[in-house]
Amino acid sequence: DLLIQAELAKIDAFLKDMRDLFDEVDVDGSGFVTRVELSQYMKNERVMAYFGGQGLDMSDVGLMFDLLDSSHDGTIGLPEFLLGTLRLKGGARCIEVMRLFQALDHIRKELGTVQQKLNIEPGEFEPSKVDDGEAARICQF
Repeated sequence: DLLIQAELAKIDAFLKDMRDLFDEVDVDGSGFVTRVELSQYMKNERVMAYFGGQGLDMSDVGLMFDLLDSSHDGTIGLPEFLLGTLRLKGGARCIEVMRLFQALDHIRKELGTVQQKLNIEPGEFEPSKVDDGEAARICQF
């Protein structure tokens, strides 16, 4: 019970910090952060260090903006910012993994579009199978 309370207190503190940072990034006070505002704000080394200390990799600001902009409208509202930074926080969800998920979502949407244009029902389409040897070759680092 004490561990849960301690973890909840950490999350509350993190969200408070992120709310304060959101207000700093939103220089025009519109209630939304634009790509330009985030890019400008992240030029500050102190800010970069703070985000790094919070487990947020901001090395690719454009990608981070895209990941936080869950509504895909070109702006980040406070709820998007808070939920997004909380989800992206920590080593288990590094920005490279999130980049892969974003790419997979894009591919899934494109595949759906292709299937629609070709009048293929989703259940009819089965992608070709990759043999184990080929998969092992592809996955080598």
